[in-house]
Amino acid sequence: MIGFAHLSLNVIKFESARKELEKKGFICDFLEKSLPNPIEKKPILNQFERVHSIALFRNVNSNESIEITCHGNNKFQQRGPYEYSDDKIIVKTSNIIKEQVFWELAMNFKSTQKENQLEFKSIIPKWSCKLEFIEDKTQEPCYLDSQGHTCLAFLTKDIEADMKRMVINGAFDFCGPFILNVNKKELKIILARSIGGALIELIQI
Repeated sequence: MIGFAHLSLNVIKFESARKELEKKGFICDFLEKSLPNPIEKKPILNQFERVHSIALFRNVNSNESIEITCHGNNKFQQRGPYEYSDDKIIVKTSNIIKEQVFWELAMNFKSTQKENQLEFKSIIPKWSCKLEFIEDKTQEPCYLDSQGHTCLAFLTKDIEADMKRMVINGAFDFCGPFILNVNKKELKIILARSIGGALIELIQI
């Protein structure tokens, strides 16, 4: 794994979400509507749709990177475990210790001086990120089309090696690898759940 890519935000009203992010200082890197939805993603969707829409936004004033996705107009009850908070990403989990160990061993995050916080440092600053783990006994595995921030994505140069390391350390519900052509680039993608059920995406260009 070479770095943080983005945090996914599933939305129902695509245009409204785009305008709201732009008001907050985000700029759009790319936007694709009616993009074919790989059938490999079906196990981690509440409802599979043939196409979906995505757009990648970056905040010009911070390291925040958000990919908004719209998988249809259905609103499901589950909520994603992630959210942005200042300079870090919150991860809600029912077991902080197990989840932190997973992110250290499987995803190469390192401890910081702050309790329940891990950091991934990349040679490219915008690919670095911090995670803070918060205990939430009610947190259950969500789906890509659940409400809120549903998936955390990372760039990799060796997707198979990263996948093996995730498997060894307890990841499950693997989907892929599959190919997705986005923004004139061919991406090789794998999706899986952390040991606590949080969705993770690996992207190899």
